[in-house]
This record gives sequence, C-alpha cells and structure tokens, in this order.
Amino acid sequence: MTAVTRSQIKKSFFKERLKSKFSEDMKLFITNLVFQLLSLPILAGVYLWLQYLDSIDAVGSRDDCLPFVFIAVIAFILSVLMGLVIPMMNFRYLYSKSLVDMNYSLPLNNRQRFFADYFSGLTAYIAPFLIGGIIALAELLIGSCFIEIGSMLEYLPEIIKIAFIAFVGMIMLYTMSVLAISFAGSVFEALFSIVALNIMIPLFIFITWSNIVEAAHFGLCTESVVQNYTFFTTSPIGVFGFIIPYIDIIPQSPSDVLRQTMYGEKIRSIADNMYFNFMVRTLAVIVIILFITYLLYKHRKAEDVSKPYVYNAFYYIIMSAVIYSIVTLMKMTSLDSGLIAALIISGIIWFTMEVIRRRGFKRFWTALLSFAAASAVVIGVIKVIDSTRGLGRAQYVPSASSVTDIEIEIMNNYSSIFNNDRIRYCDPKVISDVIDINTELVDRYFNSDKYEYELSDYNHRYPHLNNKDKNYLLDAKQVKITYHTKGGSAILRQYWMPSEMLSDLCCDIYTSSEFAEQETKEMLYNGLRSSKDPGHFYTQSRFIKNADSYATSVTDKLGVTSEVLLTVEEGKELTEALCKDYTEMTSDDFRSAEYYCTLGNMIVNSSCDNTIAFLKMHNIAYRKTAVELFESLDKYSTNLTITPAPEYVFPLGFFTESNYESNYSYDYPDDKRINTEKYVKMDSVFSVDPYRDRSYVDYGRKRHFEFTDPEAVEKLLDAATPVVTGEKVLAEIQAGSLTLYITERTGNDLLVESAKDSMKLVDNATGEEYDPDIFYQ
Repeated sequence: MTAVTRSQIKKSFFKERLKSKFSEDMKLFITNLVFQLLSLPILAGVYLWLQYLDSIDAVGSRDDCLPFVFIAVIAFILSVLMGLVIPMMNFRYLYSKSLVDMNYSLPLNNRQRFFADYFSGLTAYIAPFLIGGIIALAELLIGSCFIEIGSMLEYLPEIIKIAFIAFVGMIMLYTMSVLAISFAGSVFEALFSIVALNIMIPLFIFITWSNIVEAAHFGLCTESVVQNYTFFTTSPIGVFGFIIPYIDIIPQSPSDVLRQTMYGEKIRSIADNMYFNFMVRTLAVIVIILFITYLLYKHRKAEDVSKPYVYNAFYYIIMSAVIYSIVTLMKMTSLDSGLIAALIISGIIWFTMEVIRRRGFKRFWTALLSFAAASAVVIGVIKVIDSTRGLGRAQYVPSASSVTDIEIEIMNNYSSIFNNDRIRYCDPKVISDVIDINTELVDRYFNSDKYEYELSDYNHRYPHLNNKDKNYLLDAKQVKITYHTKGGSAILRQYWMPSEMLSDLCCDIYTSSEFAEQETKEMLYNGLRSSKDPGHFYTQSRFIKNADSYATSVTDKLGVTSEVLLTVEEGKELTEALCKDYTEMTSDDFRSAEYYCTLGNMIVNSSCDNTIAFLKMHNIAYRKTAVELFESLDKYSTNLTITPAPEYVFPLGFFTESNYESNYSYDYPDDKRINTEKYVKMDSVFSVDPYRDRSYVDYGRKRHFEFTDPEAVEKLLDAATPVVTGEKVLAEIQAGSLTLYITERTGNDLLVESAKDSMKLVDNATGEEYDPDIFYQ
C-alpha cells in the first residue's frame, strides 16, 4: 500500500477547496458568461452585418444596429463590474461571523485557503471574457471567408492587444477588490473599501499632478498625467484608460485608412511606445498587490470579523486622500473661502464615516483629533508642493540622449500652424531646437535677473492712453511639446512664447524629411476622388478601390483659390515632386525663398524646382503677377488696410510670472493673473499662416476703394508675403481676413508710403472721401 505524503494531502485539500469554491461560484460564472456572450460576439456580428451591407452597396441608414451595440456595451460593463461582486461573494466569510469559523476550521493553511479562493473567483470572472473573445474572433475569421473585411483583419493584432489590456485590467480590478476586502470586517466597510480604493488611487494621482501643475505656474500640462506609467499601471481605471490612446492606432479617417491600405504606413500612438513596458509594469503591480493582500489575509484572525476595519490605517489613509482631493479641488476654484469650505465639507464626510465606523459616538473626541491631524498633513503636503514650485518639475527638461522623438503643435490663434499633428520628429536638429527653446524658457523664468527686456509703452488696460502713432499687435503663440522617451513614456510641456523664438525650429521642421513625407502623403490622401462615389468618406474600402482622380487647389497670396484636377498617377507625381523639393531644401533656402502660392496646404516657393516644373508642364498657374493680384481686388468688397510700423508685443509676465497651459486671459484669479502692465518689444516675427485672426474694418456696401496710382499698389502686393521667417516687419496688409507682410528689405519702406498715398476710400452715395489709413488691433 502506497503511503500518502503530507504534501499530497495538502495538495488534495487545495484542489478540493478550489473545486468547491468554483462550484459555489457557478451561478456567478454563468451570469458573467451571459454578459460576455451578449457583448463581444454581438459586436463582432454587428460589424460583419455592416460590412455585408457595404459589400452589396445597400442603401439606407445603419442606425438599426445601434440598439445591439448599446446592449453589447452595457453587457460588457456589467461583466467588468462582476469583478466587484465575485470577490465579495468568494471572500464573504471575512465579514460574516457565521462563516468565518467554519472556513478557518478546515484542514487548510492560510496560503492554501487564500489562493484557492482567489483563483476560483478569478476563473469565474476571467473565463467568460476569454470565451466571449474566442467566439468573437471565430466569428470574424469565419465571416472573412464570405465578406470582405480586409481592414479589420489588418488591425487584428492591435485589437488583440486591446483585448489583452482589458484582460489585465479585469485581473487588476478583481485583485484590488480582494485587497480592499482584506482590510474590512463588515459588509458596509467591505463595499466602501472596494469602491474607495479603486476610485481614490487614480484620483489621488490626478489630483497630485494637478497640484504640481498649479504650483509650478510654468509649462506643465494637466493631461500629461494620463500619458505616464504611474497613472496607467496602478489602478483598474488607469489600465482601462490605456485603451483610449491605444485606439488612436485604429484608422479613424479616410487618410488613416489610405495610409494603411495603399502605403502600409502604421498610425503611431503614444500607447504604441508604451505597450510592452505597460504590460510588464501592470503585471508587476498586480503581483505586488496580490502579495500584500496575502500578507494582510495571513495575519487576520477569526475574531477580527465584525470589526469595521481590521486595519485602521487603511481607513485613515483613504479618508485623508478624500480630504486631500476636496481641499485641492476647492483650491483650484481660487475662491478666498475655498479652504474653509473644503474643510467643512471634509469634516461632514469624515464625521459621518466615523459615526458609521464606530457604530455611535463612543470616544468621539478621538475623531476630532484624527480629523485635525489628517487636515494638517494634507495642508502641509499642499504647502510643500506650492513652496517648491511643483516639486521642481517645471525646471526639468529632458536631455537629447533620453528622447527618441518629439511631437510639436504650434497654435496660431485658433488653428495649428502644422496641418498634420501626428508627425513625430526624429531629426536630431529638430529635437535639439525644441530642447534649446524649452531650456531658454525655463531659464528666463527661474533666472529672470539674467535677462533684460526692451519694454513697450503699450497699455492693454487703458488703450486710449496708447501712442496714436504706433500700431501695437500682440504676438503670442501657444506651443505644445510632447517628448517621447526611450523608456516609452511621454513628457508634455505647453508654453506661450513670442513667434520669433520659433523661427529656427519651424524652418528646420519645414525642411525635415518627416515633415515633407507626412505632409505630402496627407496631401495625396486627402485629394483622391472617385467619380463613382463623389465625396463619399464612410465606406473606406470602396472609396480607395474606386479612386480614379486627384484634386487639389492653388491659392495665391490674396486667398483666391483655383481647383486643379489630375489623374491619380499625376497626383502621386506632384506630391512626390513637392516631397523631394522640401527634403532637399535647407533652412536657409526656406528663409530666403520667394513665396509663390499655396498648393493644398503646402507652401510653394522659389526653391521648389521640381514642383514648379510639374506645374509648368501641366499648364497650372501657380504664381500671379502684380497686375493679376491687383485686378483680383474687389474695390467694393475687399477691405484693404495698411498698418505701417507695427510694434509686436509679448506679455512679460509669460516669461517671468506664470505660463499656464490654458488659453491666456487677463481675467485670471489673483494667483494666476499675469502682469499685463508690461509688454516686451519683439524685433521680428514668424508666420506662415495668412489667416491671423486680426479684426478688420468692414466697409460693407457703403464705401469703396479708389487708387490714384494702381502701379504703386501693384508693387506693394508683389512685395507682400504671407510667409515671414524671423524678419522685422515694416507693415502689415490686411486684405479681408488675410494678413500679408512687408518685411524690412531695401526699398520696401518707399513702397508702403507710395501705396498708402495712392489709396482713397470713397462713399458710394455721396462721393465723400475718407482717410483709408485705418489702424486695427
């Protein structure tokens, strides 16, 4: 007879416990399975049905599918929330006197009992998700044999990655819930702990970063917290939130689909870089949480059941985090009474929870002491963050060696200077330019005594006191920088700065290979047309397949646009020529080249030899003469204004006081308001966008222009340019909503004076003349 070892007996007890607990969980398992069968397989079926309707060119609305999508989404959410219910049921003996003695008396040690209960519940929770996912995948694979779903299959690896993110998020939700239960000894506290722990961790991280951003007063972005491993890997909300940026990889627009299907180009997202490290770190956090949970479970005793909290420290940490969040949120309102209001609200919540936890008012004076201590700690932490200017985060600028690539968005009032915000620049020169600008801004702020500024006499608050012989123009660009590091995370900075600081950077960007390739591809994608599906952008596979022409536009400096229609091959040839021109162009070439026209969204200048050769070959008018420009002016509807000697100014406060990510305003609360009494004179400007959002005088139909010397105006228009790359501006010309510049070059000052002298503004009815030299701000 074979002797049975003690280890075999223990293993058999563990297996029996695992089986029995899973049997207890069978109803929960079946419920969860029903939810999952109503979610992913339904979504896959809806997708196949829509693809089938498109394949047969079915007409009519697709809205009939929306109820099924709604059912699938609700079912999936309910399935995820089972991660709160199953632990409560599986570990209910931890807060039930009638069950704890029976469970603790079984021939199992703490480790066997804990892991048997943990894995049985995890199986009941996760297995339905895997089953539903496999069925949905089988639907897509089988459906692909009968229905064309090529683009979906191409993105199947990304969809599987998203499924793994959800899989890991569900495991974390389940594990975090077990951890919360381990602290509590009663039903209410167990429920409260589960909800509080899962919410307070991401909220605490977000609130802390928001505190740092507010305290730094310079360049930090609130949104950067959700592009960081700390937020994404430490809570279920963070893990599921990681799905959102990852979805950016799935094509969202016609051009995205064309990039994939025609050129094999992959859309990149921040999640693309972070995925591997994210998965490793998240799994590591889950293991750590599981280990901590086991230690807490191991040291619990049967007599701890019915206590509100077995470990009171957890309760006080959670409640202190609640106070911290409330105080911080009220602080952000900048109300004078914010702190007092926050403490009153926190006190109400604190004492209510204390009454519930104590089951009465026994020794309630200790609740007053604990609230006072927690409030003091919270206020102390916030004061430390404030006194250190956000723990010094605003001073940190990544080194070039730690950055793999960058994204940059430069806002020109309400539009982006660059058309394609997805471009990520790997060019060392561009990265160096960005780091140099960032370093200079940080130095100007933290070492302001080193810098001297020539101040303008511009008075924003009392414009009537301004010098009437000067034309003051505010020149401020909002710049958002995203550094992608070798570790996979992203560092965001956002500043207001004068445009002249961007001259070198923008010229290097415009002449970089990444800009040339991405912008010209975007230009090609957006210009493809189909005679079979004119203007159709919804059924992407049909549109791409049917593309048989290419359309773009040529716009002159006065904004007059003419359409250009080419074949698809000619469109490719044109965009390839433009790409080659920009790739071969140097920064100095871009600065000195003469502006000719705008092709699509790309500037064509005198350095674009290949593009110009193509345009000439196809008889496309790309450059208007001075006479043609003058003739395109409508004397009765074009509001032409010449602003001589503009003085560009930039608020000194953005350099020395605060530089927030939000749109600047002169109505900030006191702790955020910049000093608007001082403005710095700028020597030059940078602009490549003629639509500068300047206000202009609208003469309506009551007045019109007359020119005593048309040749003088022709010469002025010929010398004017919508592109200025760090030069001093002698005058701005406002033609309707467009802004052109006369730069400081030999003879241009005489052109401005001659053109001004030749202009007359005449009343249509009376013939009365007015001074056309009208300044605007």
